Amino acid sequence: MIMSRIPSRVVAQVTFIVCIVVAAYFNTFKAPFLFDDTVNIVTNPVVKSLGNFTSLSRLIDASTYATNMKYATVVRPVTFFTFALNYAVGSLDVVGYHLTNLGIHLVSSLLVFVLMRSLMATPVFAGQGSADESLLKAWAPFFTAALFACHPLQTMAVTYLTQRFASLAALFYLGAVCFHVYWHLKERPLHLRMGALAFSLLAMLNKELSATLPVVLLVVEMAFFGSTWRDALRRVWPFFLTVAVIPLLMFYVSHHIGTGSVNAVVARGQNVYNPLEYFFTQTTVIVMYLKLLVWPTNLNFDYDYPLFRSLLEPKVMLSTLFLLVYLAGSLVILLSGRKRLNGSRLLIGFGLLWFLITLSVESSFVPLADLVDEYRCYLPSVGFSMAVVVALLSMVEHRSLLIQRATTAVLGIVTVLLAIGTYTRNEVYRDDVTLWADTVSKSPLKPRPRTNLSVAYGKAGKEEESIIEYQAAAMLNPEFRKAHGRVGVKQEEFEQMMQNVAARFVQQHLKNGLDALNAGDFSKAETEFRAALKLDPTCADAHSDLGLILLKHNDLEGAIRENREAIRLAPKRSDLLRNLGITLAQAGQSAEAVKVFKEALAIDPADPVSTSMMNQLSKVR
Repeated sequence: MIMSRIPSRVVAQVTFIVCIVVAAYFNTFKAPFLFDDTVNIVTNPVVKSLGNFTSLSRLIDASTYATNMKYATVVRPVTFFTFALNYAVGSLDVVGYHLTNLGIHLVSSLLVFVLMRSLMATPVFAGQGSADESLLKAWAPFFTAALFACHPLQTMAVTYLTQRFASLAALFYLGAVCFHVYWHLKERPLHLRMGALAFSLLAMLNKELSATLPVVLLVVEMAFFGSTWRDALRRVWPFFLTVAVIPLLMFYVSHHIGTGSVNAVVARGQNVYNPLEYFFTQTTVIVMYLKLLVWPTNLNFDYDYPLFRSLLEPKVMLSTLFLLVYLAGSLVILLSGRKRLNGSRLLIGFGLLWFLITLSVESSFVPLADLVDEYRCYLPSVGFSMAVVVALLSMVEHRSLLIQRATTAVLGIVTVLLAIGTYTRNEVYRDDVTLWADTVSKSPLKPRPRTNLSVAYGKAGKEEESIIEYQAAAMLNPEFRKAHGRVGVKQEEFEQMMQNVAARFVQQHLKNGLDALNAGDFSKAETEFRAALKLDPTCADAHSDLGLILLKHNDLEGAIRENREAIRLAPKRSDLLRNLGITLAQAGQSAEAVKVFKEALAIDPADPVSTSMMNQLSKVR
């Protein structure tokens, strides 16, 4: 597979991809273990010894977790073995795990590059010029790999350590396709055939979506090598045998753990979703994935996505219609490319179909626990990048040199912007609090993010924030709502409930602060008043009380500022005006103080303090 002579352009392109990917993920090396990393890595006894991987029975015995973890360990042993290698080398030093994930992503990105170059070396491209003459051949592999490598949507599969399942499966999947294409190009040597089958088997032992690999290879055979159905099946049938390892391992787990465990685990979302409802929902989810690939904003670690129960719901109908048009268009482009021996059309059609085929396992009729997960786009995004890049470059390939250079410049700028977006998105993974705070801001009515944020705040020593998020999660939990006779909760109702929770903490801080003030502990009083303001910056009493403390500290400017803010928030309260008047008087601003006392007396003429202070200041004047 290694070319005897590697063009300097290829070396430069590969170097650029490596450098920009490392730069985009440079801020992730110290990101901690997050969410399911705990059960899959930190406390997982399976990865603590390489000896556990000497047999399937030892894998099951080593796992002390529930059925779903035993299932995952046996059906996806390759990824767990890599976790065990990380543990053997560096124990729980998170840097090693992140370097491995980044290495897998880099290799996958370079395999996309190799795949594109190999497909463009197939017979259908024979008459379309050399790599130096063709814009498409010179730049399509590079930009396809670069867009795949730098897209922010990939961060969940790369930075979130547990989702090595997705990235490692993609690596072996891409490797198998590359080996198969080169097997054709190199006149079918045995070692490339065995390499393709080995990578196919490793893909199957990583993630179930790899079962779509033989279908992709059938498309490759018929599209790029002109095979008939019969010839394509004759060349691809051994790959269908590798798929059989998935159900075999499932039944092995079922036999050793208990009858029915496979159904309970594989379709663990069925206790919430039935297959048809899941399928209806996934039609809208797939469209959302496409939107995120085009415009990756508001990425979310834990989406709060609605379940659609009928094909007749408008969003489902529109999404289904769109996907039918998408599928038909993909087939038309592919078939017309094959008929006319047009390599560009073949790549576009193949890329579009790749996206749907590789999503078909997780976004069809088999219900999973979560309706949306960004890592599910990792492998499908290869096809999207391929179709977009080839479409753009093929449109300008026969235009002027200026237009060609402008197009490549635009693609280069987009690549850099995506890398910046990836770096920015990775900042969210800095720790548990940043991750779950970001998630809560985007899924405010979902209990799980708030529960995890509560735990994160607790670990960080932020007890009050932890309690507030815990109570929020309790309010949103279906069992809580059921117990209180509530079927659901609207955003406005929830926000009001949370305001009530926060208000209780604010009042407690104010009480503690006043008690400390009366006891002469001004430092503690200031701490309590500032804590109240952190929970509710619009609390006029907290501003006024903090102003009193600042006055005790002789911080006249700060005291005036806090009292004015209190009055801005509650302009009709005479007591707040009186406090500002006293502060202004002590600051030597007698004229201004008199005006404020007059305003206070206009609201409460019987206020003796304001009356007395105003009289005293008037005499002095």
